[in-house]
Amino acid sequence: MPALVAIGILTVAPDSLLNRRMAESYALGPAADVLLRWCIFEDEAVKQRAPPPPHQYPQIAVLTRPAYVSSLPQFQCVAKILAWLEHAASSLAPMFVGWADSDLWMVPARLQTFFNGIVASVHPYSWSWVGNPMHWLRFDPQLLGGMGFMWGSSPSDERSAIELRMDESSHRARLKEHRAAVNINLTARRRESFVMAQGSFSAFGLAAVGALLGFVKHADEARAFLQPAVRADLPTASHGKCTLPTDVGMGWLTTHAFNASARIRFVQLVNLLELFVWPSSRFNINHSVAVHLANAKHGNFDETLGYYDARVRLPRTAVTSSAKSGSVAQVAPLVPPRYTCAPTRWLHAATSTWLECVNVAQCDMWQPVLPGANVSLDRWLPAPARMVCEQLLHSRRVAQDQQT
Repeated sequence: MPALVAIGILTVAPDSLLNRRMAESYALGPAADVLLRWCIFEDEAVKQRAPPPPHQYPQIAVLTRPAYVSSLPQFQCVAKILAWLEHAASSLAPMFVGWADSDLWMVPARLQTFFNGIVASVHPYSWSWVGNPMHWLRFDPQLLGGMGFMWGSSPSDERSAIELRMDESSHRARLKEHRAAVNINLTARRRESFVMAQGSFSAFGLAAVGALLGFVKHADEARAFLQPAVRADLPTASHGKCTLPTDVGMGWLTTHAFNASARIRFVQLVNLLELFVWPSSRFNINHSVAVHLANAKHGNFDETLGYYDARVRLPRTAVTSSAKSGSVAQVAPLVPPRYTCAPTRWLHAATSTWLECVNVAQCDMWQPVLPGANVSLDRWLPAPARMVCEQLLHSRRVAQDQQT
């Protein structure tokens, strides 16, 4: 049987203080079906201070820089993800291949429950993309980033994105050019817009990995995106700095790779992936799969990691004479997700036939509340999940009325 999922952790130094501390969290609840690998390039491996111990956890995957991606430093973070996808698909062949930032807290045992839930709800060999979706009006080749950010993809979000109301202040100088580019006819604008998955954690089903890599290696538009002519207007990058963000880059590539394909299923991580957190933030013990730390790369991580470790660590049972010393603590179980899929209703032309899959297991403990009322964290849901639960609740009421 293939492994359930292989997750590559993007780093340049597996032995850093952050990575060593993260490994302690991973070890709280190991799972044989969940493979974790530190991902470094061959030239980065040469610079390591010492060879890794033979039983290091996670193990290290040494990757070759892909020839189909520009050698400019700006492109190397996206290059590492593509190299990992290719390595994992050919060497490990799990059901899912994912990647994570090195400051993403996760526990393999809970990840195992999560991906098993996807397998039970979404055909494992369909084209599937797991992530927390965000949206852009266009890709800007000078900034190597998205222009016109949208939380959702609706007419109101589109209007706000044209004005860059929710965009980075550094983009303001380009507002006139941006407006000229997006104030083309509606059909052309929606043909240019694309969806991305928030970059700290994402995954593909193995079949989708193969299709994506085929597009990246052979399609002219992918080649133009990943190997642009060297131009003076490309932003400069300091050592180790990638100005093509992984979420924007992989989002553009994936949207174009699966352009108007009816077989792609976007598996939502809304309310399951917590972003830029600190102790006591919105962690749901029943459903939260992973946590992206705030300011961890600046050394501010030990207290936050200790908080989340404590949230999921179960009290050890009494030690018996037969128990092994140093046994791993059990962790609180994740509620198995149950996904239901429906057309996305996104406006991008490329996603017009995609399906969006949402975890309706979150609805089991949820009840509608009046605006302004206090809601306990285990019953709190963000707007996209609440909408699905409201629809589900309405459908159940209709079915009950029809039976009476």
